[in-house]
Amino acid sequence: RPLKEVSMAHRVNGLPILMIALSGLVAPVQAAPSLAAAPANPITVNSLTDTVAPGKCRLRDAITAANNNASANGCPAGSSGMDTINFSSFFCPIDGCVIHLQGPLPTVSEDLTVNGSGMYISGENLYQVFDLGAVPVTIANLRIVNGKADTGGGIRTNGTTLTVDHVVFSGNNAVKGAAIGQGNGTLFVYSSTFSNNNARFGGAFRQVGGSTTLSDTTFSANTGELGGAMGVFGVASLQV
Repeated sequence: RPLKEVSMAHRVNGLPILMIALSGLVAPVQAAPSLAAAPANPITVNSLTDTVAPGKCRLRDAITAANNNASANGCPAGSSGMDTINFSSFFCPIDGCVIHLQGPLPTVSEDLTVNGSGMYISGENLYQVFDLGAVPVTIANLRIVNGKADTGGGIRTNGTTLTVDHVVFSGNNAVKGAAIGQGNGTLFVYSSTFSNNNARFGGAFRQVGGSTTLSDTTFSANTGELGGAMGVFGVASLQV
């Protein structure tokens, strides 16, 4: 429901008192696209390296296979519908498995779900982690850390319908939107954490136009010149 503001002037003990009545503050949380219901062609990442690994399916190869609907290195071909990138079971240190990026990942240009199984993807304080086009994307069960870019150190969207579910964003940096830089798209964030991210505009995320729905999500120790946690600009819809 739209926010309605009504101003009413009253006098108490001879002094004018301005009372603001707000309605429509509580509205149903918008439903995100269902991860379980989405058709999915599976592509399984079986390598933690981001360097050349002949015959292995790296994360960047999996994105390429999904984009082009053709096999890439050790990854099977994606489909014309929704593809799902999964990760093999790796033997990792107790603090988790990490993919250390050696460069920006390919831009996602087809429908995609990334189910991280608790993986870390690190931009190494040098690179943006995910760049998303104007397609539906779901990113779940993942830790996106130490990304760096002008816009969206962790994730940049451009007309994307993005669902973020059980994702941790930490240590990302950008001028605009350290964890997520959103442009004219639709963003759903559920059960996620934004901590220790830093940007000039929107320490955790920056939104320009479009709509964002946030639920069961924690913002902690993010910093920004305008919007330490959230910077929302232009004609935009934000529901928390």
